[in-house]
Amino acid sequence: MGNGIMKLATDNGHGIETYKLTYELMKFLEKKPSVHPNVKRDAKFLVQLLDDCQVYEIDSKISHFALNQEPPDLDAPVSDECASPADKLLVSTSYGSGFFVEKVKDTYYLFTIQTDGWLQLSMEDNIQLDANPMQLLASYKLGEQVHLTHKDHTTGKTKFSKFDDLYDADEFKLFEKAWVLIESYLMILRVINSPRLTDKKPPGTRQQRRRIAMGMGKAVDAWHRVSWNIDKAAIAKEPYDNNFHKMPLHFNRGHWKRALEHHPKSRQRPNALKPQHRTGWWTWIDGYFAGHPAFGFKKQYWKPTKGAA
Repeated sequence: MGNGIMKLATDNGHGIETYKLTYELMKFLEKKPSVHPNVKRDAKFLVQLLDDCQVYEIDSKISHFALNQEPPDLDAPVSDECASPADKLLVSTSYGSGFFVEKVKDTYYLFTIQTDGWLQLSMEDNIQLDANPMQLLASYKLGEQVHLTHKDHTTGKTKFSKFDDLYDADEFKLFEKAWVLIESYLMILRVINSPRLTDKKPPGTRQQRRRIAMGMGKAVDAWHRVSWNIDKAAIAKEPYDNNFHKMPLHFNRGHWKRALEHHPKSRQRPNALKPQHRTGWWTWIDGYFAGHPAFGFKKQYWKPTKGAA
């Protein structure tokens, strides 16, 4: 494979392959003459981000589990369990796909990565690419709502807005599609941050890791493979909870609960979907994992519907 794109090995896991493909595509777009100047600028910035990031390869069962759980509440604060385990983190969910998190002070910036399929497109000289396969989706702070990215129509610069602050119908539809990715990425971060449920180990043998480090110039301890920890016994929350050990892994949904103004986490919800919920004080009760992957996985998905009045 020519024109500056690295030939991908076939014996590596999808995490290493996704990192290599993303990194080399960014370098290629940075130098390709026919690429839009804004894409070149973004690609140069993203190459610098990728240089010293940690790479997590997520087991396919974890990805499927996350995608089949209830999505986070748009109006809810982001859980502390959605913190990134590294200041610069690339998470590969399958070959050529995943997401990237950059932490700057107390703000997390969330990028989607969809490089598979861009390879052939980038080789076409008659196409002027006006975007790249790594796009900034949102920013968030722990304990606050997610802010989604969009372009300011007057300045052309990137802005961050809460979902309920959007009024443009076309933008609203785009953000609804983006939210499908954001909610799955946040759920994967929650799983990663649950050591009772997952194992984090370096991929491959020591010799393979050394060869990877020599080829990519990346420290051996920057690569991690995350899989279900089914060997470690689950600890029941109650001493006489005999059914706890036999429950398949599932996620219990978070929800809003009426509260009093003086409660430490109370807040008002002026943009709540139902008008009767826009008054008074509320506290967000965070969701949590229950059961254990050794006993299977309980797929859950709630899709709110608006019924007739």
